[in-house]
Amino acid sequence: MSGMSTTRKRKVLSLKQKTEVCILLERGELLRKIAESFGVGLFTVSDIYRSRRQLTDFVLHMDSSSSCSSRKLMKKASNSALDSAIYMWFLQKRARECSSFQ
Repeated sequence: MSGMSTTRKRKVLSLKQKTEVCILLERGELLRKIAESFGVGLFTVSDIYRSRRQLTDFVLHMDSSSSCSSRKLMKKASNSALDSAIYMWFLQKRARECSSFQ
């Protein structure tokens, strides 16, 4: 059994953790050290760093920073017009309900 490699359990980092990976790499931390501290592979760290522009754009367009800590994927709606219309309806509905309680 000395020649067999062990497989690591699949781990998905949150968007907050992915931005931390990018910051650490830009500061000059070693790729291997970052991979070990987050429990992911070297290629995962390099893939995250390669997609840092998309990651920062997505995080900047999110409304709340609290959802960034739990969210793991950068998946957008398939119908953006419908998504924005529903979001506007939600904001209006919430504003009306909050004002009626005061």
